[in-house]
Amino acid sequence: NEYLQFSVMTGIMRVAKEGIFSGLNNLDIYTILDEKFADSFGLTENDVNNALKEYELTDNIDNVKEWYNGYKFGNYEIYNPWSIIKYLNTKKLDAYWVNTSDNYLINEVLNISDESIYKALESLFNGDKIEKFINVNLTFDRVGFQRYLWLLLLFSGYLTVEGDKNEHGEYSLKIPNKEIYTFFKDAFIEKLTVGEPECFIGLLKALKKENIKGVDSFEYNLKKIFLSNISYHDITNKENFYHVFMLGITVGFENEYKAYSNIESGKGRPDLVLKPINKSKTGYIFEFKIADSIENFDKKLDEGIKQIEDKNYKTLLSEDGVQHILGIAIVFCGKELKISYKNLSNSLE
Repeated sequence: NEYLQFSVMTGIMRVAKEGIFSGLNNLDIYTILDEKFADSFGLTENDVNNALKEYELTDNIDNVKEWYNGYKFGNYEIYNPWSIIKYLNTKKLDAYWVNTSDNYLINEVLNISDESIYKALESLFNGDKIEKFINVNLTFDRVGFQRYLWLLLLFSGYLTVEGDKNEHGEYSLKIPNKEIYTFFKDAFIEKLTVGEPECFIGLLKALKKENIKGVDSFEYNLKKIFLSNISYHDITNKENFYHVFMLGITVGFENEYKAYSNIESGKGRPDLVLKPINKSKTGYIFEFKIADSIENFDKKLDEGIKQIEDKNYKTLLSEDGVQHILGIAIVFCGKELKISYKNLSNSLE
């Protein structure tokens, strides 16, 4: 084509280059981390403001920013163009872009989650940042999924960067906006309940009401999820599975609680602490035990509650001003479980 001056190829990863003697080579590559063309990857704030004015939706601009902004491309704050277009059409804030594919990448994240990935996801869901090495020169043919997980999540739009890379070549990564956070939450619920989220929602409601045991309780819904939806093969690696499952619970609380696993508190490290953002709400301390048989459930439950009390696990919450605290011990044996709990609010230091 004698009229073609140059070509543009787009995608989330570098294309594989051929040898130096033939094929595709000598490419100029610009990623979302480069300054040049950074405002061409999506809609800038000025673009969005103008569009909202034209559609007479400026009253909702702060909510639009919370849902669809947050991406840092070069020196620009970029909005998701597909989501903005859908919002202008429907005038309803919802997760649009994340439903345009089968979300294979996120399902793989949930499938391969080990302790390090779990801890990183926990930080992200708490609204914190994680430091990860990003090799922008990686070509698609050399990708090993778990090794380059964070690069894939960044370049595919599930994470974004904040600031420049540090002296070690690491970037600060975070969840960009409410659309992506909502998607992560729903993906976890779908994964953990195999398409039956009612049990999970009941689980959250019961815990908030401090309905730990009995009809429609936290224990009741947790047992129902395990018996109906969890394969025994899923819990072969017991510790990892329970951590991932409890992470799903913390995602369900969104902005109401911050979750901490194995964080130092008192004289030890409780398995999970849920600290309420509103200090007038209940704080929760979880201790997990694994029994070799159902007959040992009561013994392990007593050990769990005693450990919470003896090691004064409530210190993290009480020092932060949380007045009402529940200690919850959960004992697992395969797909069976049993729960015990105690009000720690008035217990001695």
